[in-house]
Amino acid sequence: MKKSLLAFVLAFSLVLSVAVPAFAATPSDAVGKKEQSAIEELVALGIINGYADGSFKPDNNITRAELAKIVVSATGGASAAALMQNVKPQFKDVKVNEWYTGFINVAATKGYIFGDAGTGKFRPNDNIKFEEVVAIIIRALGYNDKNLLGSWPYNVLVKAEDIELFKNVDIKPGTLATRAVVAQVTSNGLSQPLVKWDAEKQYYVAAGGILISKLGTSQEYILTSPKLDSAKKVQLNAQDFLTSDKFIVTGGKKLSELAGHVVNALLDKNNRVLALTDTQPAEDVVSGKLDAAIADYNVGNVVKVKVGDDVKEYTVSTATYFYKNGEKIATITDKDAAKDATVQVFLNNDVQVRAIVVKEYDVNNAVFTKYIEKGSSASARIQIEGSVAFVNVNDNTVVTLNGEAAKVADLKENDVLKVLRNSSNEAVEINANRDVVSGKVTAIETVKNQPVYTVNGTSYKDVRGVLNPSVAIDGEYKFFLNADKEIVKVSVVTPGAQDNNVAVLFEYLNNKDVVNSKGIVETKDVVTYYSVKEDKIVTVQLDSAKADRSADAGKYVKLVFDGDKVVDLNLVGAQNLKDVNTVEDKTATTVKVKIASVDKTFSYNGNTIVFDATGVFNAAGNVKDDAKIVKTTIDKVTKSDQVTVVTDAGNYYAQYIFLVKDNETAENRLPVAAGKFVTVNKVQTASGSTYSVKLKVSGEEKSFPIAWDAAATGYTDLYSKLLTLNADDNVFVALSDSSAAPGTKYNTADVVYVKGQTANNALTADSNYGTFTVSNTAGSFIHTDKTQVFVIDKNDNVSVGGFVDIANAASVNAANYDAFVAAGSAHLGNNTEGAIVVIKYFN
Repeated sequence: MKKSLLAFVLAFSLVLSVAVPAFAATPSDAVGKKEQSAIEELVALGIINGYADGSFKPDNNITRAELAKIVVSATGGASAAALMQNVKPQFKDVKVNEWYTGFINVAATKGYIFGDAGTGKFRPNDNIKFEEVVAIIIRALGYNDKNLLGSWPYNVLVKAEDIELFKNVDIKPGTLATRAVVAQVTSNGLSQPLVKWDAEKQYYVAAGGILISKLGTSQEYILTSPKLDSAKKVQLNAQDFLTSDKFIVTGGKKLSELAGHVVNALLDKNNRVLALTDTQPAEDVVSGKLDAAIADYNVGNVVKVKVGDDVKEYTVSTATYFYKNGEKIATITDKDAAKDATVQVFLNNDVQVRAIVVKEYDVNNAVFTKYIEKGSSASARIQIEGSVAFVNVNDNTVVTLNGEAAKVADLKENDVLKVLRNSSNEAVEINANRDVVSGKVTAIETVKNQPVYTVNGTSYKDVRGVLNPSVAIDGEYKFFLNADKEIVKVSVVTPGAQDNNVAVLFEYLNNKDVVNSKGIVETKDVVTYYSVKEDKIVTVQLDSAKADRSADAGKYVKLVFDGDKVVDLNLVGAQNLKDVNTVEDKTATTVKVKIASVDKTFSYNGNTIVFDATGVFNAAGNVKDDAKIVKTTIDKVTKSDQVTVVTDAGNYYAQYIFLVKDNETAENRLPVAAGKFVTVNKVQTASGSTYSVKLKVSGEEKSFPIAWDAAATGYTDLYSKLLTLNADDNVFVALSDSSAAPGTKYNTADVVYVKGQTANNALTADSNYGTFTVSNTAGSFIHTDKTQVFVIDKNDNVSVGGFVDIANAASVNAANYDAFVAAGSAHLGNNTEGAIVVIKYFN
């Protein structure tokens, strides 16, 4: 930072010589800005306002009058400004009783902002420069220009850097300040100590408190619980305090980061906590690793902390708070932690242990897949590749990306995560690493049973455990690294030597006369194939006397090489692409294929290479003269398609998937529709009759088209079937589209529940993932925003529910209720979306 500032000082000198939890509401256009937290903070505190349309206009410049209002508001002078609204200003160009008059009067009186020397003007409507903003915040903290070393503006810039006023700020002297930059500099200033000049000692001394304390009543406390309770209360010094509706943790921090910290609590006029500011002295915190495991810690036990090469010991007292993975631990038997766990010990002034904060990261080297927004009854969560499929996230989750503060929305696919979870599967911390190395592997060695690859002259250790896909010499790959520069995921760019032999045979001409390069006629076997590695069609000549393989055209085969030359075909394990292998189901990570009447499930990921082979065969099942194969994506593969899957040696991971026939029928089907039956309708017109069924879905009645004409379409008489239903019987229906020509009408209706029906079904539920099972029904279901949940009480009254009702039923005696479910169209992981769940209580 010092070097960057010196560069700016030099550049600015040349210019002069020429030119003389998060809890607050977020303005719509501040979302995603690096200054977002600062903007939220200042809006919540009433220091700076947004606009009536909900925007903040962060990139707009700011005037001198507007900055006067901000600094006066930040120093608790708004009431004084109101009193000085009609006082004649000292500046010629500032009128009495303008919106800014009182603020300019107060700012000038307190010495925060000056007018132009010699002119008597303030220029209230002129835009203000970056260094002027910095100077005004510096003065608000108690510093005086004349007692800062150096000349203007370097004296204030250097001091601002010394007190970390430039956190998250680009230093740009000479440029006009934007609203976002002003918000960030002001926010950084709020947590800084107030000072005063000691004339006798000739240096600045502490004046007591921090800048934010000027906004109202404030006091220092120990934050004794790292999250708000259900009543939105915050625990300070082990006492509960109500928080304001605009409660904010300043400095862009989360409550979960401040367990055991000294904090400044700012109260609003109703004595509710409006803001918490971290004021924890760094010298009273010891950070390191546990040198020995701890268990059942009680008064008198010793905590051993390894800091570098030193081991320090601290004794637990009756006043010591214990936190583990973002939770306050009260029960002695739960106060345990493993050796080498990350630990912080907070000390009081008398060196007593005030708090012990332990972190055990149990989700390591996980690969981010996607963020799933909060639903009506399911928490927001991230989906990851690894031992844990999902982790819930909330406003208290701390996120870093490559060591810098970030948000969950900043995460991208293939980021490598290290996650700290609490006992409720909530992410307390997500430390993401985005580091991708691409290149050709030039060497492979094994060190302590782990492969190490050399790429672009640098060696990287592979810590994946299961080496899918495998890595080969001369292959080109993308390697996704963790913070320790270790390989966590591999993506194939160009397969290595071991994949040179992968091919699809298009044509085999046995004993053909060909003319060689010397003009001599020779008898050769001419082979045409698609090369996976080269991604093109290749024709080669083999020595004759080989077996006739013309009948093997259309098979996935292995090429046999002598050096770089193809000399034969290996048909061991060869698969014929035209065999009818039908996709039965596909999830985010697996594909189920019916092979010879047996369902087989294969795993796939971003390393699986998918080929569109729909251009290989003609209608008769023979290889076309103009056969072709092109690379595609897994999205192209859908239910009912015909595929050939080539696996690794374990026969589970799909290395290659060939899409042989793309059956659009399944893709065009209408999604399952479910709800409470209302009525069935028939409308007759001159052109014929149309039929529909009306269901109550999410509290709203909706109509769905249904088919009827059995003779013309092969459908059952669905209209007549539904006509027999009585809405008063609490009938719940799931509609599906299983026709040969789908996409316009539903042709199947399953009655999920009707009054009096019993099935002896019981529920189990996992609230962490929003998943559930129903006894006597195969598979696991997941609750989504499309899942309809209905609860029927013992008197047959129906109410619309949510996942919480599924979880509640799962926690009571199964004899008290019955449960009914119908599957939806979507899949998430190994779970099927629940289209409708009906819970009927007996008592």
